[in-house]
Amino acid sequence: MGMCPVCNGLNELNDTCKHCHTILIDHGRMMDFGEKYDAYLPIEMKKLDNGIKDDQKEEQCVHLVTCPTCDEASLVLIQEW
Repeated sequence: MGMCPVCNGLNELNDTCKHCHTILIDHGRMMDFGEKYDAYLPIEMKKLDNGIKDDQKEEQCVHLVTCPTCDEASLVLIQEW
């Protein structure tokens, strides 16, 4: 089990929008936006059923991001340490 450097404040997410190249706004882990108690479940367990292929095996943290210009939401996979 790895540690996400963005969730833990060690790195910043500086990805840009693929359409307009504006810096994306990070809203945190995708799994925190699920059902009422999803944020309290073990991270590794949630990775098994989140619909993202191999994020547990590859030790990646899935973040929800939006573009402030296009208002488009997307997911970013961050390599855990």
